[in-house]
Amino acid sequence: MAVVLDKSDKFAVVAGAIRIGIFNIMPNKVQTEAQYKALFANSKVKVDLIWIRPTSHRSKNVDPSHLEAHYLSYQEAKCLGLDGMIITGAPIEHLPFEAVNYWEELKEVLDDICQRSVPALFICWASQAALYHYYGIEKKPLMEKMFGIFQHTLVKNDVLLEGEKGYLNAPHSRHTMNDVTDILEHEQLDILLQSDEAGAFMIKDKLHPFYYISGHMEYDIEALDREYWRDVRKGLAIQLPKAYYVHNDPTKGIEDTWRESAARLADRWLQNYLLTANGDLCREDGDNLLKRRPTAHAVV
Repeated sequence: MAVVLDKSDKFAVVAGAIRIGIFNIMPNKVQTEAQYKALFANSKVKVDLIWIRPTSHRSKNVDPSHLEAHYLSYQEAKCLGLDGMIITGAPIEHLPFEAVNYWEELKEVLDDICQRSVPALFICWASQAALYHYYGIEKKPLMEKMFGIFQHTLVKNDVLLEGEKGYLNAPHSRHTMNDVTDILEHEQLDILLQSDEAGAFMIKDKLHPFYYISGHMEYDIEALDREYWRDVRKGLAIQLPKAYYVHNDPTKGIEDTWRESAARLADRWLQNYLLTANGDLCREDGDNLLKRRPTAHAVV
C-alpha cells in the first residue's frame, strides 16, 4: 500500500483509503507535504492525505494557485469524512497564542475534533497550542533554541511504541517548551517519552485519542541542515544541530537516526487508531465512517 499522490480533484475521495486531514501551517507547504508523504509512503494501508489550510491566514511562502489546487478549508475537508487529523508545527513560538491570526479558527478545529473524538497528532507548536487550549498549559521560552536530534527515553509503554528499544531519537527545532511539572499536574496526560534536555517528547491524552509530540518526526534528512544554513545566511546566532552531522561536521554528512522509527510510529498510529483489528476503518458512534461520508467525487 502507499500514499495517494497528487489527485487532480482536491475534493475527490479514494475508495478504501484512510483519510487523514493535515492542517498544514508550516511556511513551506510543499516541503511539508513531501515530508508527510514520505512518512506514510511505506504504510501497510492506503492513505489519502487531505491538505487543509486556515482560511483566516494568508500564506506568504507558497503560490496561491498551489493552495487553490490542493488545499481545503477544515469545513470542506470535514465534509469529505476524516478518519484522523494531524496539525503541523509553525515557527511562531514567539507569539502569544491569542496573537496568532488564525487562533480562533484553530480553536474551532480543536473543539470539533475533540467533540467528535477524531484521532489526532499535534506536532511541535501545535502540541503546545493544543495543550494550552485543552488544559491551560503555558509554553515557556528557552534561553537557547532546541535544535538537533535528541534521544528520548521510554517512560511508559504504549501501542505506538511497541518494539522500540526503550528510546527514540527525534529532531527538534523550537524556541519554547512545555514544562514537565506542568504536564504532570494533569492526571489525564501521560508522558510516554522524555529527554532530560529536550523535555517531554510524546504525551498521550487519556480522555481523547490524541498524542502531543514536541518534535518533528516527519522531518526529512536534510531539514535541519536547511534550517542551519538559512540562519547562518541571515547572520543569526545559531549553533550546530546536536547529534546530527557526522562527527559534528557539516562537511561530513548527516546521520539518519530517526526516520525508520518515525515511519514505524506513523504506521502503528494507523493500525491502532484508524483501523479495527480486522482491518476495517474504525467505527464512531456505532457507524462506519465510510458509510457516513457524504457523496463526493470517487477515485478508485
